[in-house]
Parts: sequence; structure tokens; C-alpha cells
Amino acid sequence: MQAALQALEDTPVMTASEARAFAVRCFPGEWPSVEDALIEVSRLSGGTQNLLTVVRRRHTTCGSQEPAVLLIRKYPPEREECPQVYHATSIEETLVAFEAGRKGWGPKLYDTFKGGRVEEYVEAHPLTPVEASSKLISEEIARMYARFASLEVPLYPGKVLDILDAAARDLKAFRTCQSKLQEIFSAFARPGAENIVSNVFETDWEAETRWVRSLFAKYGCQSAVTHFDSNFMNILVREDEHAGKTMLIDYETTMSGFRGIDIGSHFAEHMFSWTHPENQLNGYPFPPLEARKQFCKTYLEESAQLGICDDSGAEQVKHLLTESQIGTLFFVVRTLVDVLKYPEPASLDATMAIVDVYHQTKAEFLSVPNLA
Repeated sequence: MQAALQALEDTPVMTASEARAFAVRCFPGEWPSVEDALIEVSRLSGGTQNLLTVVRRRHTTCGSQEPAVLLIRKYPPEREECPQVYHATSIEETLVAFEAGRKGWGPKLYDTFKGGRVEEYVEAHPLTPVEASSKLISEEIARMYARFASLEVPLYPGKVLDILDAAARDLKAFRTCQSKLQEIFSAFARPGAENIVSNVFETDWEAETRWVRSLFAKYGCQSAVTHFDSNFMNILVREDEHAGKTMLIDYETTMSGFRGIDIGSHFAEHMFSWTHPENQLNGYPFPPLEARKQFCKTYLEESAQLGICDDSGAEQVKHLLTESQIGTLFFVVRTLVDVLKYPEPASLDATMAIVDVYHQTKAEFLSVPNLA
């Protein structure tokens, strides 16, 4: 997939004429008469699964009925030929994009074409750790995840367990080639690199993965549409005064899962900035217990407003907090596979922090009565 995406990135930026052709498919009223000289085309950075192109017309009138800016999203060509357990199909992704946009909870979907889609360009910036730690934005994010979980779209069920089975196989394979992994990490010549693999594999990750797999059914985790990638780059904070201040984007990993996965993953993501070139551990802590309880309470209140649940009392908050702990454990297992599969100097501190989050969350989970 990474090679396919690189091939897309190496292609020339589309011409103004090509960009207008995409726009005209969606908006045949005003865009056909826009001259090439008035069309700006640029690449949007940040996409890790798709190639993103922004198309902007510089001349609009006060009575314009068509958007002046569009986002064109192209998928890597091998995507459908090489389906992965961790990703939605392009059809599933399009269904989610359409419904989220229709509800006003995501960018509007304007058009689809073989290998991609055209969608609304939202004036916004990616969520920052500072914003995520603020009470106002945190509560808005809780409402955002509750809305997303309520989407009614037909998605393939059962992939969560498939993901954990795949993770167990990967972690078993990593254990058998520890010396090779250690050579890779040691070559980074960073403090602690020489012991990182042995420290990671002090834990029997195959057994832990099987245990996490058993928790979803054991504790009655509620199924929901699940984004599965709570990276802060996938949460936009709008620049305008729109009623929904935050918005989930990039639905490549969306599937039928459990609501606690997105919540627990979001908590863990406070600590990481995966695109940082030097250190992906950003220095911000895992949210304290009271902040997580408030997040769960706000989530349940929004779910009640949507008619998904009718109780946001203390017992329901406690149960959702438990689901989120299971979600954090899932996040660690899934993310550990990635950092071991694609090691880099910037991920050294993050790798050990992920392991620490797992053990701290497990200890908290087992310390609650009736959860052992």
C-alpha cells in the first residue's frame, strides 16, 4: 500500500483543465466557464492512505451557488486488488463518506469516480494536543464520536476479531526474529535503542492479544460504526462557527466494531504525534480518570439525544469507561504491530510509551471490582 501511495505522490499535480473536468461533473452551472488561469491546484499534505488535491477557483460572484473550493481524493491503484484486514473497501468508505456528509458530520460527498471521489473542502486544522486537553473541545469530540458511531451504513461485521487474530500472528512472528529487529533499532544509535526489543518482549503479546480478544464479548461491549484511526490528524477543528466544531475525516479504516475502541484509542492518542520527524511521543499525558469519565458522560448524553441509548447515568458511564479501557488495550496491540513493522528513530520513545500505556491501563482495568 505504501508503495502504491508513493507512486500516486510521484505523479504530476493535475492541470487546471483536468481539475475543472472533475468540478464540472459535480457542478455544471458555473465551473464550465471558469478559465484555467483562475483555477489553483495544489497538493494537500497529511494523507497517508490517499492522494489529496485541492482545487480552488479564484473568481466568484456574490450570487454564486457552487462551491469555490473542492477536494479530490485518489486511492492507490492496488487498493482493491490487495484488500487488507485493517482497511475498509472503497465501497464501504464511500458509503460512510456519503452518510457522514449527508448528516453534516463530515465533508459532503459530491461525486465518485473510479479510483477516488470529490468532496467538500473544509476550512479547518488538525486537532492539537492542547485543544484535545481543553474541556470545551474534549466534550465536542465526545459528541462527534457518538454521532459517528450512530451512522446507519451496511459494513462487514467481525473485522475486530480478525484484526486481533492478525495482530497475534504478527507479534508471534516478531518474537521469533527479535535479534533482527534489535539490529534495526540499534542502528538508529539513539538512547535506549539497544534494549528496546528485549524490553518490549518481556510481555507475552500473543497471550495478551488473545485476552483482549475475549473481553469484547465478556463485558458486553456495544457494537457501533467505528473509525479505527483516532490519530489527531483525522480530527478537524473548524475555523468557522459551525455547530459541530470538530469533524472526523478519512474513513479508510472504518468498519463495524465497538464504540469503546474509538474512545479508548482517542485517549491514548493524546500522547502521540505520529508525523513528527524527530520524536512521535509529544510529551502530553494520558488523560486522567475524571476527564475520561466526563468524556464518557458527554458521549452518552449525545447518544441519548440521537436515540441510541436512553441512559447516561453513573452505571452507564462506568460501563462505557470499561469499554474504553478495552479499547485502549486494543489500540496498543494494533499500534505495536505498526511500530515494530515500520521502525524509525522517531518512534523509539513512542514504542516504549505504548507498552507502558498497556500495562497501566490493564492494571486500572483489573483494579475495578468485578472486572478481574
